[in-house]
Amino acid sequence: AYVLGRLLTHPATTTSTLTTALSAYERSRLIFTTNLVKRTRKMGMYYDFISGPQPSEVGWEKKWGEEVSDLWAWVGESGPEEEKEKAIVIFNSMLQEGL
Repeated sequence: AYVLGRLLTHPATTTSTLTTALSAYERSRLIFTTNLVKRTRKMGMYYDFISGPQPSEVGWEKKWGEEVSDLWAWVGESGPEEEKEKAIVIFNSMLQEGL
């Protein structure tokens, strides 16, 4: 909501550029959201032991823990300000391209 709100209140957002602002928001969030869905699915499969190291394997606990930790590594990589900046860069680029 923060990123969308910042795009909608950006000085370049007008009634004629509103569609472009919304498209920039979609582009900026779609990659993040798609990756989040993929990680979430993989985590669920790990937690249910459908995928990943299995309890029947020697040393599975350590490997399982490392792999699950890697899946959570994205948390804290960027915050709302960084995500807002990415969206604004996309928006400005789209405006320059005349989209």
